[in-house]
Amino acid sequence: MRLVTLFIEKGLAVWRVCEHHFIPAYAWQGDPLTFWRERIVFLICFTAGTLGMIALIPSVVLAVRESLWIVAFLDAMAYLTTVAILFGRRLPFILRAWGVCIILYALGTGLMLSLGPLGAGYIWLFGASVMAAALLGVKAAVGSLLINLCILVGTGFFIAGGAPLWSQPFDHMVEKWSVMSINFMLINVLITVTTALMLGDLKQTLMQTRQDIAKRKTVEASLRVSERRFRTLVAHAPLGIITIDNDGAISDANPKFIEMFGFPSLKAALALNLFRSHRLALTKFIEQLDDGLVGGIAGTYEGAYETSWGKSVYLRYMLTPLMDTTGSIYAVLGIFDDITQSRIQEEQLRRAQKMEALGLLAGGVAHDLNNVLSGIVSYPELLLLDLPADSPLRDPILTIQQAGQRAAEIVQDLLTLARRGVVTVAVLDLNQLISEYLDSPEFEKLLSFHPAVRIESRLQASLLNLSGSGIHLKKTIMNLVSNAAEAQPRGGRILITTENRYVDRLIEGYDNVAEGDYVVLRVEDKGIGIPPEDLKRIFEPFYTKKVMGRSGTGLGMAVVWATVQDHKGYIDVHSVKGEGTTFELYFPATRQEPDSSRAALPMDGYLGRGQTILIVDDVKEQRMIASGILKRLNYCPVCVGDGAAAVAYLSTRMVDLVLLDMVMDPGPDGLDTYRRICEIHPGQPAIIASGFSETDRVREAIELVVAQYVKKPYTVETIGLAVKAALR
Repeated sequence: MRLVTLFIEKGLAVWRVCEHHFIPAYAWQGDPLTFWRERIVFLICFTAGTLGMIALIPSVVLAVRESLWIVAFLDAMAYLTTVAILFGRRLPFILRAWGVCIILYALGTGLMLSLGPLGAGYIWLFGASVMAAALLGVKAAVGSLLINLCILVGTGFFIAGGAPLWSQPFDHMVEKWSVMSINFMLINVLITVTTALMLGDLKQTLMQTRQDIAKRKTVEASLRVSERRFRTLVAHAPLGIITIDNDGAISDANPKFIEMFGFPSLKAALALNLFRSHRLALTKFIEQLDDGLVGGIAGTYEGAYETSWGKSVYLRYMLTPLMDTTGSIYAVLGIFDDITQSRIQEEQLRRAQKMEALGLLAGGVAHDLNNVLSGIVSYPELLLLDLPADSPLRDPILTIQQAGQRAAEIVQDLLTLARRGVVTVAVLDLNQLISEYLDSPEFEKLLSFHPAVRIESRLQASLLNLSGSGIHLKKTIMNLVSNAAEAQPRGGRILITTENRYVDRLIEGYDNVAEGDYVVLRVEDKGIGIPPEDLKRIFEPFYTKKVMGRSGTGLGMAVVWATVQDHKGYIDVHSVKGEGTTFELYFPATRQEPDSSRAALPMDGYLGRGQTILIVDDVKEQRMIASGILKRLNYCPVCVGDGAAAVAYLSTRMVDLVLLDMVMDPGPDGLDTYRRICEIHPGQPAIIASGFSETDRVREAIELVVAQYVKKPYTVETIGLAVKAALR
């Protein structure tokens, strides 16, 4: 049995090798019908070529012995033609197929004429027509039937002429042949035409199937390309994209969504079911999801959500129902955009715009108030210089002066709020500023109001310096400490710390702190804390939970914010209601050394030697105050009311110094006036004076003068120091 199996396997292997050798290559790649037609031709020719020799030799010998030379010739030619067709695979298929049919016709015709119904001629004719139908189609089948009909009719005439010897022993042979031919043709037509039509339809079906398969492959390839393109877009999209099925489970998610919500992996995200977990935290989102899954409603929403690591993010997202071919909703597509940063920036912009609007109002009021306060601050100082120490008027005048100075401080707060208070800066040691505040009368007064509050400081020894305004920074320290004390009405502790800090990546907080070196001021209390709804508004002017007028002006924290902004710094605030508040102020650090401060001089040190000083101011009271102080300091003042008058005066005269008000209306301002003065007297020494100074023209004037700057209201000390420095 094993030998039989082995023989069959070897035979099949040889057969497959012969098929690949003799069947043309195109047939293996063509449609199945074409392949089987080639295979039929190969099968006929290969079988006839290999086994036909066994039948050919005795057939030829017998035909020669019976003197049937035509039969012997036909048998030999049929065999040789079959072998030629087998090895002629490069010939067109139609020639090889017709060659097979012609061989069958030749054999059938020869046998029919030689042996009549006694031979196998009609079988070969029948096979020829069926083979034509199978190999060449309907037209060839019809042609083969006509050929068969002609052969049968011709044979009938042959019989009627009495030529064939095989017809002589039979009576009525023509009638018998006619009946036999009619029956043969009927069966031949039926089978041949049926075969041709069936194979024709099969070919059309195969061709249509082949086209459908090709189209399907094209569509599938396009779908694969489209799917790859879609998955690439989804995978690299800057938006988080998920699908949520009807059960509330996340069925797919892209990398951005996983990153956005802090999932450790895609598997962790797919394990989340929104209906079974986090239902309370996602109540609003689940309602929106139900609108999509049940109602088929698409919508765009916004909301704050918490990531897996506890960070709050603000999202804008779109939920769109997905439907199958029946119109049933099977999932919801969610597209998420993290707009946390844009919301923060919008809030910061809104806050800055509000502060700017309030600052413009405050700045305008402060400018006018400074002019009004000049007389209240400056004249008492001059009066006190002339009064004896035991004069009964000294205390009332001193009270007026202190009230004026307090009002001037409020005006200074308004200027700081208006971002018009920091013009000249110096390199400062923040530790020194804190120490000076802790030794100041303001601090002693604070302790007297809050005796139960303990204040500690931890100042870094090697603290870097910063560039800024000492006055504004001291005011910032004072406001923060005062706020911390008032947040602890029953007593507690305030901790003031300083440190160097390098920020190597963006810190997200109340302000987003950029990368860089900073000097950080930290003021921490354990007080009542600030509610979240108030935390966003604590730096707004006049926004306070305290009684206005009793605990301050309502400008303290607004001044802190404006000062930090003027110093290009950042604020971060952390507060928990009932646990306390921590303020961290980031100031850009510098490695320059602090400037040496100008020490106050004794009164004799401010006195001049009768130098002429031109006072240029559009306000008469300001000219009178400045003139009074300069006369008291032994200078010779000359006053004019505007820039044009100053230029006209200096066109024919020279002075030692010009005291020039920056803001004058109408007419040229201080900068234009000084430029015209320099055209007449290049390098003319000057002092710039202003109630506030924030505009670019003020800064340009200070740089152009390269001299002194004094802020109104005037004092003997500020005027005296500035004049001494300008005339030096």
